[in-house]
Amino acid sequence: MEPKVNFKIRLASPTDLKAIMEIESESFGSDAFGERQMKYLMKSATSLFYVVETKHTLAGYIILLTRKNSYQMRIYSIAVLSLLRGKGVGQHLIDFALKTAEKKSKSSLKLEVRTTNSGAIQLYERNKFKPVNIIPDYYHDGCDALVMKRKI
Repeated sequence: MEPKVNFKIRLASPTDLKAIMEIESESFGSDAFGERQMKYLMKSATSLFYVVETKHTLAGYIILLTRKNSYQMRIYSIAVLSLLRGKGVGQHLIDFALKTAEKKSKSSLKLEVRTTNSGAIQLYERNKFKPVNIIPDYYHDGCDALVMKRKI
């Protein structure tokens, strides 16, 4: 049995940018956000930008978007360092997103995911996200997005 990995979630800071950009690039390729967009999301009043660390390694991040008069929160981006995929980092971030949405009195959590990203879709389905729509040609390469939603 593998030892339990300890994760620590905290707000992202500009000093995390280099590691975030490496995860972003390896996770999303041509659809990756640029540094300017990431800096904006760290400062924006409508976004909650968190990183997850394990053993002094930035293991992943999650960006949640919220609007004042909306009962829905959106997972705008979630990514895990490729070396740590399958180790519970993504699940830890989803758990954190659900708790955050509940604390902010949101009634649902929504996201978009590539229709070809079966690993992520399985993670979301295990967490009771349901497909609600498909957005054609959503990604840079023409891949469709599956919109998924979960009640809190």
